[in-house]
Amino acid sequence: MRTEYIFGAVIGLFSLVFGCLSMLAGYCPGCGPHWLQALVLVVIAGGAVAGLLALGYSLWRTQCLWHQCRFKAVPHPPLLQQVCQRLGMPLEQVICADQPALFSFCIGLLRPRIVVSTGLLDLVSNQELMAILAHEHHHQRHWDPLRLLVVMLARVMLYPLPAIHDLHRSFQALIEIEADETAVAHSGRPALAAALCKLFAPADSRLPMNLPTTVASFSAQTSRLDHLLDPHRVPALPLSAKRLALSLAPFFLLCITTLFT
Repeated sequence: MRTEYIFGAVIGLFSLVFGCLSMLAGYCPGCGPHWLQALVLVVIAGGAVAGLLALGYSLWRTQCLWHQCRFKAVPHPPLLQQVCQRLGMPLEQVICADQPALFSFCIGLLRPRIVVSTGLLDLVSNQELMAILAHEHHHQRHWDPLRLLVVMLARVMLYPLPAIHDLHRSFQALIEIEADETAVAHSGRPALAAALCKLFAPADSRLPMNLPTTVASFSAQTSRLDHLLDPHRVPALPLSAKRLALSLAPFFLLCITTLFT
């Protein structure tokens, strides 16, 4: 299942939940007992507050990381210029940060940019760098930081529902696998595998802070390694019928309660 379908499922679930709750809370004053409408209002208010807090925290962390990278930006080395030219990527969309840590990621909601460290550039070959930049360029072209933010906010606001956590995990894994497919098409599977292996670096060579949830980073994940070893293996969607039923059951009960009151 591709990320577009999962993203659509997240939006659909969010719309279903808050559409149903909004109808009971305000658009249908005579629907359901008063205690139920009061409870629905509390749920909507709690979800809205949690979403706003999560949004503010994510934007603040993203902005701090962005300023840190811009502050340590250095001119693009010849290797980076060469690979960007081969991939057709404008240099102004790529930031080279003077950092010994090994990292690259796509950051930015409305104007995504790619950040790569000098420590990583000193370690990888031409083909490996092409795999890394092709991977990040895929995130940039598909607005993955913005989509990650939307899915994360839905998970926070619908936290009690098991299905939203399954969709969130699947989306995070699949956007990386799809970006890897683009990287393999540009540089080959061995180059991508070599780049991933170099990310298993000593702790003092890694980024000294956790990345915000709105940043699409080039990191070694189990699902990526499994797909790299067996490209014909399609990651299973962990959404079970039982967890989906548990997520939707409260809203069917609300509808039944409304009909018989």
